[in-house]
Amino acid sequence: KKYKHKSYSLPKMIPKYKYYRFAKHITCFASFFFLVEFLIYKNVPLLSYVSGNADAELYKEFGIPFIHVIAVNLFLVTEFFLFQCYVSSDEKRLKNKFLKLFCLNFGVLALLMNRAVLMYIILGAIIIYFVLKRNVAKYVVKICGFLFGVLFLFGLLGNIRNGGDNEAGKQYILQLCEATPEFEKSIVPTELFWPYIYVTSPISNVEFTIRRTHPEFSIDNCISLVVNECMPQL
Repeated sequence: KKYKHKSYSLPKMIPKYKYYRFAKHITCFASFFFLVEFLIYKNVPLLSYVSGNADAELYKEFGIPFIHVIAVNLFLVTEFFLFQCYVSSDEKRLKNKFLKLFCLNFGVLALLMNRAVLMYIILGAIIIYFVLKRNVAKYVVKICGFLFGVLFLFGLLGNIRNGGDNEAGKQYILQLCEATPEFEKSIVPTELFWPYIYVTSPISNVEFTIRRTHPEFSIDNCISLVVNECMPQL
């Protein structure tokens, strides 16, 4: 069989400004959940950490069960959607609207002091940018500089969250992870020690497990593996 090559022009089914309205409505809906949580807990995690009135576990304990998960995931999906619209839009005025709403949502999520959520958004935005943009090679320097800034901010937030301020947080992470005197005297910012630990710790844990543990096969171990590792937490 022979097939003729045909070109199809797909019409724009939904105007871009309606995408913005949709994202705006979702943002208001999810923000209402966060507002309720702030009122119930009578604090904002970011402000509590900056003022030194919170412990390191606050960000884990903050939030109303079930509702908090819905609100965070709504924000995550909306952020990816907004950034995709920003990159793919041609109209400058509309692009600015998408970008402003994207930054506003990012700021709201920053109030939760959950670095993992912020990193998901940043990495997702970078992936979307690479997928939709052409000739990304000329942006490599800018992207590397942006990633350096992101990693530095990641470490800075870690210091504040665990020490109440940046200097106390530096001492905490250096003592906890037993940093060498050479590293402490080096020109490498202490804030970059956090991403280094996050990257190397899983590899070290795997190496430790393989070399020093000798698991035994049994039915009880199999059941424990399925229940603890494969089943969702309730």
